[in-house]
Amino acid sequence: YKNKPRSDLQEDPTDINKNIPRSDLQGDPTDIYKKKTRSDLKGNPTDIYKNKPRSDLQEDPTDINKNIPSSDLQGDPTDINKNIPKSDLPVDPTDIYKNKPRSNLQGDPTDIYKNKPRSNLQG
Repeated sequence: YKNKPRSDLQEDPTDINKNIPRSDLQGDPTDIYKKKTRSDLKGNPTDIYKNKPRSDLQEDPTDINKNIPSSDLQGDPTDINKNIPKSDLPVDPTDIYKNKPRSNLQGDPTDIYKNKPRSNLQG
């Protein structure tokens, strides 16, 4: 259908709802939520927090950082770069684009669309 105008596209002859206005469509008869409004939906029956206000929710007793302010959290003790400023982190020596500004990057030399404007791409 790539180059055909919309008016040439054929309708699906097997479409049983083809000539029915949208408002008359019945929808999926197996859809158990079809006639229910949002407020009627019950939600997950196993959700123990379902009807509790937020203020009643209990904190996780196993959370070891529960009462520590964020600024005091230690972070991952196995992170070898944890306390190193970003500028001091080692750079990948095999990165050929390491010190080049973005504007100098050449892109993929095998990309046949590289220098073509978008409007010329055929699809």
